[in-house]
Amino acid sequence: MARAGFGGRSALSLYLSWDGSDRTAHTAGDTVETIDPEKLRKLGQTAVLALTVVSREVEY
Repeated sequence: MARAGFGGRSALSLYLSWDGSDRTAHTAGDTVETIDPEKLRKLGQTAVLALTVVSREVEY
């Protein structure tokens, strides 16, 4: 029996965020200058790990 994915999707998905990540999203303060390089690096590492795990999942 197949289970419906998050949001009705038929494939696995993931959402990465951190506390306060949406504080300035879609505002005048949402600029490239406000990107924290360390948070971006950690987010990239987390995304690679999550995608590696998800890509090995054979049962949806």
